[in-house]
Amino acid sequence: GVFDRAAGDAVGWFDETLIRNQDYELNIRLRLAGGQVWFDPELSVGYRPRGTWQALARQYYEYGWWKAEVLQRYPGSLRARQAGAASALPVGVVGAAFVLRRRSLRIAGLAALVVAAVGATKAPRSVGALAVVAVSQLSWSAGFLARTIRGGEADQLVPTSPR
Repeated sequence: GVFDRAAGDAVGWFDETLIRNQDYELNIRLRLAGGQVWFDPELSVGYRPRGTWQALARQYYEYGWWKAEVLQRYPGSLRARQAGAASALPVGVVGAAFVLRRRSLRIAGLAALVVAAVGATKAPRSVGALAVVAVSQLSWSAGFLARTIRGGEADQLVPTSPR
């Protein structure tokens, strides 16, 4: 991000007690102070993805955990898309339980898996992208729910070892 020096000095810069979500929390404080946060889709940012599924899952688990921490500090900052992401895991579990209890839905679910498997052989990139979305959303939801349910202090989560 690019920040106005005077605005950052006025609200204080990054809260180093947060392992993740420091930028989002700073944006909240800037907005509360009457400032504006701009997003410019023309800007380009380089990103190196995690090398393993486990590393991706841990990354997003931590993102969810620390989002819940920020929401504890600033409850009014919750957005609909974040509430939707937080519900991914419980909705998935309830949905899976419902599908498994209904024979007609089991058949439809099996058919969907066959179609997805066939599609995977034809378009591995799109299936890979779908897997990334699934892992990241479910992990984010798990972290968010774990932090919300456990409560307590932010330091209950052991910080990630260096990448």
